[in-house]
Amino acid sequence: MTAPRHSGNRPPPSPGQAVGHQPAGRSPATSAKPLSPALDKTFKIGLVLKGLDGILEVIGGILLLFVSPYAIDHLARVLTAQ
Repeated sequence: MTAPRHSGNRPPPSPGQAVGHQPAGRSPATSAKPLSPALDKTFKIGLVLKGLDGILEVIGGILLLFVSPYAIDHLARVLTAQ
């Protein structure tokens, strides 16, 4: 079996590294600048809200373990009654 050929002056990819998925001129250690500070802040706020939503879902699921089906049915009927 022969080794794969590489053209140009690029070093061969390291094991486990995808070939051709890295833009030219950028190293993997380079951090990208945010598009705008407002967009970056919005993303971080959304990430925190998503985490809080997940925590509340887990807490709600644990609470449902201790509530009887009758109580859940009763609560649903009370909340949706006109």
